[in-house]
Parts: sequence; structure tokens; C-alpha cells
Amino acid sequence: MKLLFLGNSNDAGQWFEGGRKRHEILAEQLEAEFGEPVEVVVKSLWPTAKLPGLVAGWVEASEPDVIYVAMSAYWFLYRSVPLKVERLLGKAGPTVGTAGFKVASSKRWSHNAIFRTTRRGLQATIGGDSNFTTDEVIERMSEIVRIAVRREGAAVYVKGPQNKTKYSTTERGLAEDEKKRLKVHNAMKTLCAQLHVPYEGTDAPVFDQEVYRGGRVGDGLHADASRHAYEATHLFGVLRETLIEAGHQPARRAASEAGGS
Repeated sequence: MKLLFLGNSNDAGQWFEGGRKRHEILAEQLEAEFGEPVEVVVKSLWPTAKLPGLVAGWVEASEPDVIYVAMSAYWFLYRSVPLKVERLLGKAGPTVGTAGFKVASSKRWSHNAIFRTTRRGLQATIGGDSNFTTDEVIERMSEIVRIAVRREGAAVYVKGPQNKTKYSTTERGLAEDEKKRLKVHNAMKTLCAQLHVPYEGTDAPVFDQEVYRGGRVGDGLHADASRHAYEATHLFGVLRETLIEAGHQPARRAASEAGGS
């Protein structure tokens, strides 16, 4: 069985040691359940204009039996100070912005509590720009779901943006964030219903749920081993049902039916 796991930097990056990522745990669970090896192809989504074409290539190359598509609220809610400076300063912006991006992506700084506090202060005062607009995300991710559905025989499952992280520090900011998230969530929920694709979304943000208050590495954004393990268990449940609906039989059921024939 082949699983094309379209996730994010949590899956493609190396953010912790001493544990397994969610797709690694998931593969083992699916192998035990369906009685066959599971090959996982992991890709990190970043919804640029080129992404649909890239996904089409990944689908063709991997020939998956199941395609998992995970969306992230970070794409359109996280306020990047370097990105805003880059856009404001015009020609001078790229140099200043690039330096800011390098600092933000460095473990030395991004895992530093003082740096993170300073970053939140700048986001509250100077502000920041999101990487993508809600319309860009809806358009590009809708095309990706259509591409996945066109893969003959593949089971498809889509997870919408659930907002597991607080990206604002004020009530007004949180309200604005939720308005944006619901716009994307409702658009994708409607599309998936039209295409008969299982969709997982929430009508409220989940960042206040206990499991999402912690479970992060030092940068405050990426998941640690404990949260990968938690999410793997949830993913197993939803993908198991998706595969069964697509005609795949669990090994125990297949063995039972064979014994009773």
C-alpha cells in the first residue's frame, strides 16, 4: 500500500530527537491493520502558485492508494515581521527581510524565549504580513483536492485548517483570525462535500484544547514527539475508515471471512 502524505514542515523537517514522526507511527499501525507493507511518500505543502503542478507530479510518480491532504492555518494567519518589512521597503526589503527570515529559522534564536517574546511584541506593534491570502489558499488547495480525486482508485482524505496555535495576542486579532479561518474551512468543506471526499474540520479553533497547549519544541510552533504520537493515533482512525470505505479490508476481517467460507 502506498500513502502520499501531503503534510507540512512538521513532517519534512527534523525538529526533535528521541521519537518518531506521526507518519512513521501511522505506517506501522496501518501495516498491522491491513496486513501489508505501507510505503509513505512525505511532502510538505506550501501553497504557492506552483504547488498544484508539483502535487500532480507527486501523484503520478508515487501512484498512491491513499492521499492525505493536510492544510495549515499558519499559511494565512501567521504574521511575519520580516515579510512585512520586505514588502514595505521595496528594493531594500529583500536584503533586510532575508536576514530576518534566517534569524527566525535558526534554532539558536527561534528556540530562545527572549527572542520569541520580542517577536510577539513586534507583531503586536509593527504588525506582520501573512505568507498567503485566504483566496490564494482556497484556490490552490481546491485544485490540489481535484488533482487527488482524479487519481483512479485512490482514497482521499482532507484535513482543513484547525488553528492549533494562537497567532494573535488580542481579542480583536483572534476574531479576525477566526473569520479568515472559517472562510477557508467552509470553502474546503463545501468543495469536499461536492466531490464526496472525507473532510475533517472544526467550527471553532482548537488551540485552547489541552493537547495543543503543549507538545511543542522550543520554537513554540512545531510539534514534539508526544504530539506526533497523539496525532498518529487520530490519523490511523480516520484513514482506516477511509481505506475501508474505498474497499480495503483489514487483515483480521479478511482472515475471518476466508476461514468461514
